[in-house]
Amino acid sequence: IQFVPISSSSKTGGSSKSAVCVGIPIGVDSHLWAVSIHTAWDGESAKRLHHLDLLRSFVRKYVRETDSVIVGGDFNCDRYNSPHWKSVT
Repeated sequence: IQFVPISSSSKTGGSSKSAVCVGIPIGVDSHLWAVSIHTAWDGESAKRLHHLDLLRSFVRKYVRETDSVIVGGDFNCDRYNSPHWKSVT
């Protein structure tokens, strides 16, 4: 099992705005990556986008084509009206 934290900082919205990624081996060459993230609210769009950039960097570095990823958490946005929701999905 791999454990990769994405550290919180003032750039992500403070100490409670962090993420953790856990890679669970499935099969010979694959992992299921479970990601839990807590992003800044809609009024903090620059911090939310920075946090998502950190998550993208994690994916590029650790996730292989044979892996699966599931992301859950508190995105702090309205999935129907927030322009930031599209950057998460």
